[in-house]
Amino acid sequence: MEIKANNNHINKLYDNIHKVLIIEDNESDALIVSLLLEDIPNTRYQTIHKTSLQEGIDALKEIQFDVVLLDLHLPDSFGFETLNKLLFVHPDANVIVLTGQQDKKIGTEAVSVGAQDYLVKGTFDSEWLGRALNYSIQRKRYLKRLKEAQKFAQLGHWEYIISNSTLYPSEEVSNILNIKDINPIDINDDIINNKNHFLHFFYKVIKQSHKKTINKDWEIKDKKGNNKSIYIRANSITDTKGEVIKIQGILQDITERKLKDQLQKDRDLAIESAKIKENLLANVSHEMRTPLTAVMSSCELITDMPLNDEQKELITSIQQNSSHLLVMINDILEISSQKSGKLKLENVPFNLFTILKNTYNISKVKTQGKSIDYKIETPENMPHLLVGDPNRLNQVIVNLISNAFKFTLGGSVSLKVEIVEDNEEEAHFQFSVKDTGIGIPQDKIHYIFEPFGRVENKEHNFQGTGLGLAITQNIITAQNGGIGVYSEEGKGSTFYFDLKFKKQKVTDNSDKPEVQKVDFTSQINTETKILLAEDQLSLQFTTKKILEKRNPLISVDIANNGKEAFDLFMTNNYDLIIMDIQMPVMDGFEAVEAIRKNEKDDNHIPIIIMTADALVTENERFQKNMINDYLFKPFKPNDLFEKIVINLNNKVIH
Repeated sequence: MEIKANNNHINKLYDNIHKVLIIEDNESDALIVSLLLEDIPNTRYQTIHKTSLQEGIDALKEIQFDVVLLDLHLPDSFGFETLNKLLFVHPDANVIVLTGQQDKKIGTEAVSVGAQDYLVKGTFDSEWLGRALNYSIQRKRYLKRLKEAQKFAQLGHWEYIISNSTLYPSEEVSNILNIKDINPIDINDDIINNKNHFLHFFYKVIKQSHKKTINKDWEIKDKKGNNKSIYIRANSITDTKGEVIKIQGILQDITERKLKDQLQKDRDLAIESAKIKENLLANVSHEMRTPLTAVMSSCELITDMPLNDEQKELITSIQQNSSHLLVMINDILEISSQKSGKLKLENVPFNLFTILKNTYNISKVKTQGKSIDYKIETPENMPHLLVGDPNRLNQVIVNLISNAFKFTLGGSVSLKVEIVEDNEEEAHFQFSVKDTGIGIPQDKIHYIFEPFGRVENKEHNFQGTGLGLAITQNIITAQNGGIGVYSEEGKGSTFYFDLKFKKQKVTDNSDKPEVQKVDFTSQINTETKILLAEDQLSLQFTTKKILEKRNPLISVDIANNGKEAFDLFMTNNYDLIIMDIQMPVMDGFEAVEAIRKNEKDDNHIPIIIMTADALVTENERFQKNMINDYLFKPFKPNDLFEKIVINLNNKVIH
């Protein structure tokens, strides 16, 4: 007989109802098992009965059973072949073998093949049957959870039997090694003698773990030749005589963890390298800017003296080359700052007409000595009251125009502004700089935006770092814009970029007249005593000369280091302090800390840091040390006087 059940109903059984598949060709034996299952207290069993192996295999495809009670002797299969066939199709099936023979060897062999347990027909009651089913179900659930945990952890177990030289890997070990079949492995001479065999490492593990425990990381290749990192633990099991009978162990795939560890090390190394590079740049900047400041300041002093034409020409040459050297230093620092993610953008109101006018005036100077027509084209009703970063926009336009003039010996250079889209909230512009210069070969166009990417020309020598276009591209990309170029060698190039800007609101009141350049030298009209802390003798001399010569009301005391600056502060009254950062004995930061701790509450003296380190503005110590302002070396005299005037008139810390 067949105890029928609706499949849909079975699939919706409660948690305390177990589904049992009985594969038994003897109707009486199947009925007895079903009745015994009904007598088991506290647990309900839903059964389906099949009379052949194939019917049982088909039923397992449709329904997930908790237990399979399998008779080994069926019309279409006989003996242990029955169990093997079923487990081949359904390797996860929880099988309890039903046998009519009381020979324990049959049951033991059935378990070794893959059965969870065995029952001898006619010898068990409902209590015995219940215990067997409950044990097999719980054990199967435990093994399933263990299998899932091992799969999640990529960890498996294995066992090596000494007597038959056979390795028994778990499913996860086989997965790690990319072995499709989960079968015992004979560790034979082919594996032992072939160092390139993917299982040769197991031979080494077995050999090393004889009568001791090993824990080790290995680099191996799996069966498909993939490189893998594994952790392996092994220990030997001995008999009562102390002889090793087997080796047991675990194997875990740690490739991903090793990769993460390596990535973390690479990241830490990159961060450390970035710090080293930043410190190197700061030091190089200081070492180059400091003497450059002395050279440029000396030139400023000399230009105030009566000079003949030859002397003026020499001074002009020094000034031009000093300016060129300063541009190179600034370019290197700029590209380094951008690469390290320190590019900062403002979001302030500005007037586009003002930007265009400034860039025109700056670039117009470059037409001197060249027969070049230079113009700017703008559309009618162009929105000009915008919000963004005016300094970066100015930098991009000046870079592109300067680049155009550099490679154009005659003809024209033009800046054209076009409106891509205009609405109440924002305006989308395309800016293009066109020249009639030497042009760019087609195979070099992709290269010109790379740092230090320069297009060489045999007929002309063009100076520069090769960083201007890389800097320009980084600035535009940071503002979600795009830049491109089309060019024809010998005929010229057009560089174009697009940017979007928010529009100013009427209440922004940003359409103000331009502020005219002011000579701040004359704005110091009372006696002013300044302390200059600077360890470089050349800068001491030129800075003191510039200050005292341009305005006789200024007197300057010199300190060679931070300690001298602090001592002079404690014995004199100064209106303002100009402090270099890098000095011996006591650096500028330490000196400022000492001064702030000892100044009187009603006499907060303005302190201006004078530094050659262009990266120092990122330093938190500016705020912590209560510094009012900073000035980069090299500086123009009027810039120095501007800082002095502003800080003398406004002693509120920035």
